[in-house]
Amino acid sequence: QLPLPSIQCSHGTLTGEIIKIDSFGNLTTNISEDVLTDFLMSSTPEMDTVGQQHKCIESVTFEIVAKSMCLKNLNSSYADSAVGAPLAIINSFGLLEIAINMGNAEARLGLKGGDSVIVRRFD
Repeated sequence: QLPLPSIQCSHGTLTGEIIKIDSFGNLTTNISEDVLTDFLMSSTPEMDTVGQQHKCIESVTFEIVAKSMCLKNLNSSYADSAVGAPLAIINSFGLLEIAINMGNAEARLGLKGGDSVIVRRFD
């Protein structure tokens, strides 16, 4: 297994990239759930349990940007978004993924491997 490309973190911005596109057009990034959680939680009080931490992430204001696409939340399932709507989710590999519910994110959003994905946290 090859190492993932490095992630840059600076001044409330986390920058990764698209590393894989599956047969459905879902866009997998090199941003892991752990890195994303640590980044988003870095400006909020520590939580006692994982469940409370996940709930707290929902209260953090952030956006996920790739080219002209901008998402303001992280879904826990594809069904959390309307059919045809773009979404961000942690996939089964534990990585941030950009997808379209019942659609092809690669074709619809014009993104490709190597494109930057930026997460901005608003403190």
